[in-house]
Amino acid sequence: MQSPRIHPRKATAGHEKTRMMNTASPRQPGGYRVAPGDYYLSYTVHDVRTGDESQSPELTVHVKLDINITVPSADAKYTYSDASPGLLTIACQAATDPAAPAYEDKIQWSMTEIIGSDIKADDHKGYQTSFEYQRLPALNDQFGEKLIIAAIPEYGVADTVKVKIFYPKNATNNPGNNNEPNWYYYWKQTIAGKDPSIYGGGDCSDTTNGYFVHWQYESAETYFHICDNAANFSCFKDECFYGIDNFGKTSLHEYFHYQSWWLFYGGPSPKYTSADDPDRDYIPTEVEIAHHSDPNSANTFYPNINDWELYAIRYSLDTWVIGSADLVDWANPGHQY
Repeated sequence: MQSPRIHPRKATAGHEKTRMMNTASPRQPGGYRVAPGDYYLSYTVHDVRTGDESQSPELTVHVKLDINITVPSADAKYTYSDASPGLLTIACQAATDPAAPAYEDKIQWSMTEIIGSDIKADDHKGYQTSFEYQRLPALNDQFGEKLIIAAIPEYGVADTVKVKIFYPKNATNNPGNNNEPNWYYYWKQTIAGKDPSIYGGGDCSDTTNGYFVHWQYESAETYFHICDNAANFSCFKDECFYGIDNFGKTSLHEYFHYQSWWLFYGGPSPKYTSADDPDRDYIPTEVEIAHHSDPNSANTFYPNINDWELYAIRYSLDTWVIGSADLVDWANPGHQY
């Protein structure tokens, strides 16, 4: 009968082989748990009948250290508080295998920077930490997906997790100085925004999305207004717009009024005068004929909708694509939250 004798040897610098009996941890079911590293394994076979011994070929065994981020979970969502300045806290925790303080204490954490937001000083080491930010960033593109990394450089191991950062939609704790709600401040920076717009105004109401002020054919404001309802929803016939889609559609609608008035009647040398608009709908006869509306009727298509208003409706509906701004909407609540 042959009886094997197993001899583990830890690989050391210069590939010298030193006999090592395992004392790294208590015996576990199925064998010993050893410290991470490279080991040479060989055994001697002893034949009890003849007394002969033979040596096995030497094998190299790599014992790996693993690390796993347990908190936060993948795609977890975090929102700045509505305080001023806004606060953001992301608690983090990781585990190692083998689990031992000697390894957990070596964990180093990092996270994608949020430019424009102040991070609390911390060395971010150990099996648990937290990233704490104060003050909402100025730019909308600083919200969204961020990568968190837990690594032990000494052993060349790391784990990553992606989280998403949001702002409170209706709070007013953005870096602007005009007491604008966050949705207006950040959505205006996206494809849904149009210039020149301002937030609010005396003619805003619970059902008003926005408006443009002009004084007949004489003069007009050099901007248009966006109201609170632009952040909610509105419908035209059977098509409804919600959140950032309603904001985008409203911005285009009021931009049309602003742009067309200044194109037709504004400036030191206006192209048209009131004499060019006999039905008083603010669309010159020449333009109405080109677009197949009646220059002698202010309500060509709908009894209760002025032609100029209908042109703006058509322009915004034809131009805005529902869902086109979803991926840049970091409001909570919003199209990604």
